Parts: sequence; structure tokens; C-alpha cells
Amino acid sequence: MTRRPEGLKAAALAAALALFSLTPVTAQAQEIPEHRYELGANAGYSWTFSREVIYNNFGGSVDVKDAAHYGGTLDAYVQHGKAVRLMYQRQDSKLTFQPRGLPKADVADVAIEYFQLGGLAGTPKGTILPYGMFTLGATRLSYSNIDADDNWRFSMILGFGVKKYMGQKLGLQVEGQIPYTWIDASGSVACGSFGCISTVGGTGVGQANVGGGLFLNF
Repeated sequence: MTRRPEGLKAAALAAALALFSLTPVTAQAQEIPEHRYELGANAGYSWTFSREVIYNNFGGSVDVKDAAHYGGTLDAYVQHGKAVRLMYQRQDSKLTFQPRGLPKADVADVAIEYFQLGGLAGTPKGTILPYGMFTLGATRLSYSNIDADDNWRFSMILGFGVKKYMGQKLGLQVEGQIPYTWIDASGSVACGSFGCISTVGGTGVGQANVGGGLFLNF
């Protein structure tokens, strides 16, 4: 008989713990503040995958030096956890060429700009929104220190990220991306007074990006 109160206390404690564990789930479902738009600013780092090319009749590989990127996003929510995304992103770096068996050399200063439209979707978990995103648009390659025309190419970006809502108006975002820009086989990467860099086979140039930043809700 002396153990009965202890058993009742244990049962009551277990019930209280179970209720405590369930209560936040109900409360958290409403923790993301009501809003329609999110305006974000971000920065990160980009890695570019090299491509086989022909440059001034020499075979080799062309690459863009790994460098920081920056940009902005505008997300317009159409449903809870689903939004249309408008995105701009820029990377300033150097275009390099490495002939087979020879050292790599800088060819030009290059800016890579992405102009994208797409969407993101995820399932909110309290004040956190894990999501996937996909966009389509254009990539512009522009050169600042050589006589060369800008190149516009069709591109897409696949990404995964997490948003953390830190209040009624402010949030934090971390995102990984895989941008891909289509370049037709035997298409030119750059042409100017220095000559032409033309791709050999393949269909495009890929990158891997990691970044993050802040966004405002309104």
C-alpha cells in the first residue's frame, strides 16, 4: 500500500510530460508571423566546375576562380509555405585558361549574374521553414578588362535551404544552390580582341553555391 501514492505520482508526472510535449506543437503551428512578402539580402561563396575548351587553337580547360557572391530575393507567398521567387545574384571573379600540360593563366575579369524566376515550397515547423527551390532564367557573363561582348545564356538554379523567423519582421536564411548555365556544344564562352574561347562537347557549366542572409517580412 505504501507504493500506491508513488505510482499515482509517476502516472501524473508522465501525463504532465506528455501534455507538455504536445502543447508546443499546437502553439508552434501559429508562430510564423502572418505576412505575404519577404525581401532578402544574401551573400556566400561559389565554386565553378571547369570546362574543356579551345582557345586560340590550343586545347585546355576554362574555369572561373572560386569567389564570393551576393544578391537579393523577393518571395511572394501564395500558400502557407509556398512562394513565387524573384532572384538576382552576382559573382565577380576571373576567367582562367589552362592549356594541357601548362600552368593556369588569367584571361579576363568576369562577372556572372543570374536573373531568375521560380518558386519555393516547404513545410513549416514552428518558426523554421525547411524548403526546396527551383528557378529558371538567364545568366549574363560580362567582361570588364577586355574587348568582349556580354554573353546571355539560359540557366536554372536548384536549391535547398532553411528559414528561421526571429520575430514579426525579421528572419534568417541559409541556402545551398546548384546553378547550371546551358552552353551549346562548340558554343563560345567569350569572344573579343583576344580571340575566342569555344567549348568542346557538353551542354553547360555548373556551379555549387553556399550562402545565407537576412530577410524582412511585410
